[in-house]
Amino acid sequence: MRGFASLIKRRSLFLLIKRKAKGCAVIGNKEPPVNNPSKPQPKRHVNYPTFTTTNFNTKKVIEIDNTLVSNDLLDKQFVCNLSACKGACCVEGDSGAPLEEEECSLLEDVYDKVKPYMTPEGVEQIEEQGNFVFDSDGDLSTPLVNNSQCAYVYKDDTGITKCAVEKAYLNKEISFRKPISCYLFPVRLKQYKSFTAVNVQLIDICSPACDLGEKLKVPVYKFLEQPLIQRFGQEWYNALSAVDEAGILHADNSKDPKDPKNSIDKNS
Repeated sequence: MRGFASLIKRRSLFLLIKRKAKGCAVIGNKEPPVNNPSKPQPKRHVNYPTFTTTNFNTKKVIEIDNTLVSNDLLDKQFVCNLSACKGACCVEGDSGAPLEEEECSLLEDVYDKVKPYMTPEGVEQIEEQGNFVFDSDGDLSTPLVNNSQCAYVYKDDTGITKCAVEKAYLNKEISFRKPISCYLFPVRLKQYKSFTAVNVQLIDICSPACDLGEKLKVPVYKFLEQPLIQRFGQEWYNALSAVDEAGILHADNSKDPKDPKNSIDKNS
């Protein structure tokens, strides 16, 4: 499907999210000084990202740049357990994977490399509907097969549903890994006029991943370190990590950021 540019221009439904590095909390110096035990070291100051309470599920959220981040990224624990769920997130649901504008062009560009890994049914849907569709809410998404699984999937030898786009990427045939919504799952993004909401969407099929995350004690944001950095940048991720370490937004409020013992000011 090559009418992407004109289609987007006609519909004028979506805006590209502008990402910027400036304005995000910076943790210390980029190159901290080497410790010299012969003399006292100056304190390394860390600026807290602004945080505030909103009506997002009546939970506190952290504001970093133009994003509002749910504390669920810090409090919920999650590690994908494909041997248990069999890749159900690629199959369950009534719409395909959410797409950003630029990803539609990327899917068109890589399709010939991805096609050999897809199922015949998936290829058929792409040929009929195109590389992307508008779902019932008017949002860009991947096409579905039988109103169920994403058209860009296949099953490996163990019966686990996986992404054909990612398989081509891992085989070094393309440079596009997968749609960011898939890479970030179970984190979901919602674009508003002046900010992006960053929330966690845990559904029934996530139970094995939640159980494994609790067993390994891995919070959502740490499991998703690479996709979060890809989407928002290293400084953004560092700011979120600093908030976690200070315990500002944890559900049990066991750490008080005003308590000197929990200050992020540290000796270098």
